[in-house]
Parts: sequence; C-alpha cells; structure tokens
Amino acid sequence: MPDEAERDPYELLGVSRDATAGDVQQAYRRAAQASHPDHMPGDPGAADRFAAVSSAYATLRDPRRRAAYDRAHPLLTVRPSPPPPRPSAKVTHPVWSAPPRRPALWAGPVHITPPGRG
Repeated sequence: MPDEAERDPYELLGVSRDATAGDVQQAYRRAAQASHPDHMPGDPGAADRFAAVSSAYATLRDPRRRAAYDRAHPLLTVRPSPPPPRPSAKVTHPVWSAPPRRPALWAGPVHITPPGRG
C-alpha cells in the first residue's frame, strides 16, 4: 500500500475526478477535521495523515496544479467504460412497433391583455 503522501489526492479526499471546487473544499474540511492532530492527541500517525490531506487539497484547489496533476497521471483519470449492453432477443420491426411516447408539455394558462387595456 502506498504511503499517505504518495496516494492519489482524489482518493485521499474522497472525491471524483470531475468534482467541483466546492466539492473539493467540503471534502477537505471533512478529512482535515477527521485527521487533525489536535482532535486525535493519542494517535502518532495523525500528523502524517493531516499533512497528506493538506497536500492533496493544495494540489486540487489550484486549477493549474490540478490540471498538471491530471496530465501527469493520465491512467488515473481514464477509467474503462462499461461494456455495451447486449442486444435483447426480442426483435421489433420499425413499422409494427409504436414510436416512443413523450409526455405532453404544459406551460399553464396564457393570459393576453388586448392592446390599449393595460
């Protein structure tokens, strides 16, 4: 298992690759509070975990550093896509099958005031 400082910052903070800046900040606050040495006085590894979380946040909060990290670690940013769905055994003919139904759009009542009366 890699050292805390060498782990993926997305994994350390528990956010996805497409997380917004707000999501990253919220995740950092949760992780920092959970690993802060002042909250865990008896845990000797708390300071190392807190330093790793802080380093991960510093990488992800700055758009330039985040983009540089994503470019440097392309295998981590690309995940294999799921296989395409298998075709079902049921075969429908386009003439015999009905088109998909769409819900009716309703904008509500429209009130029009005649010119000169408003």
